[in-house]
Amino acid sequence: MTTAHERATDELFRTIGHDLRGPLMAISGAAELIAKMAPADAHTGPQIREWADQISHSAAVIDRLVRDLLDF
Repeated sequence: MTTAHERATDELFRTIGHDLRGPLMAISGAAELIAKMAPADAHTGPQIREWADQISHSAAVIDRLVRDLLDF
């Protein structure tokens, strides 16, 4: 039987997880669009795609941390 405190804690973590993952998905989506829309020229395009990939990777790492925390 779960206590009121345990239920409140579970609800808090679910809310935090939802509130963190929403913006992370927006960041990931925006980074993907930036990478796709980067100029084709050899001077700036590769650098922009690299930065967008770094943003996507960082967002994925944070998302994994949030999911691991919620599974704890």
